Amino acid sequence: MLESTKNYAKTTDKSNKYDVFSDAMGSMKISGSILFNEEYAVPWAISVPNSERLRELLQLKSGVRVITFHFVQRGHMELTLESEKQVIVEAGEIAICFGGAAHQISLGSPASVLPLESLLGGGENLFRPDEQQRVRSTSLICGMFLMHNVELNPLFATFPPLLHASTIHPGGFN
Repeated sequence: MLESTKNYAKTTDKSNKYDVFSDAMGSMKISGSILFNEEYAVPWAISVPNSERLRELLQLKSGVRVITFHFVQRGHMELTLESEKQVIVEAGEIAICFGGAAHQISLGSPASVLPLESLLGGGENLFRPDEQQRVRSTSLICGMFLMHNVELNPLFATFPPLLHASTIHPGGFN
């Protein structure tokens, strides 16, 4: 006499909360880190190297993609990707550089540009505002996402080189 198996596969159920996007993103094993949370008095500028150079500076494995982000808490800044137009990022907005290009974040025309490597190495913020400058300064949180297996995931290729989005207003993607 034949007996039915006690273990069986479940069939696809439309009520199941399976999300293809979340599964694809999860396969990239995304982690993140805050690099700095600082204030800058006008004029200021910081140069950010490309993702490959950041990966080397941080001594990460070759399969890791470094994606930088910049969140403006107060004030605003200008972000300029290599050979791209300038984007103004206002308070409550974030810029995520999926393309990995070197870029500059700034406001005004300073006499010098501070390399990000200097800040990562514990260097001083040369553009820190004094009490009088603080009210018109820019407050930023800058960090990175570390993404693994991006070359194996076709979803990553659909991301724009720069995602500029509001964190305040619904539907704030640009």
